[in-house]
Amino acid sequence: MKALIQFWAVRTQREKFILSGGGAILAGMLIYAYALKPMEMERITISARLPEMRTTAMQMQSALGEVKKLRAILPAGGTNDTSRATTRNIVLKTLAADGMDADQIEVLRSGKFKVSLKMIPFAKYTKWLETLQTRHGIRLELCDLQVVGKPNMVDVTSTLMRP
Repeated sequence: MKALIQFWAVRTQREKFILSGGGAILAGMLIYAYALKPMEMERITISARLPEMRTTAMQMQSALGEVKKLRAILPAGGTNDTSRATTRNIVLKTLAADGMDADQIEVLRSGKFKVSLKMIPFAKYTKWLETLQTRHGIRLELCDLQVVGKPNMVDVTSTLMRP
């Protein structure tokens, strides 16, 4: 430190001015290079992604509205067995209403239902799922579709659950 003080003390006023000015310019360049330029680049990146982020936020708001609507539909209370029996009855009634018949309905340990349907039109299947979700709050968790010989006909094994 003494060497630096001595170095500074022997400099003329003009040399001190030049060294101070050079140090200030160097400090300014370093601040720009390591702080201001990266912040400007990040601002440009965020500005470019802003429309995408707004779209995502609107989709999330829409999903929140749907969740609230579905939660309002679900019946409150009831025991687990009653809920399972009710859900099974709903599945059977909605299948019958759409003119379909389940080959097998299996109640899984977790309270989910595994429904097997054979040779059904795909459009009827999607309509049935929509009815289950919008009217009864039963959602599809897993689906195994296999196309069979005829056009638009499928064999389906679906795992359904009621939140």
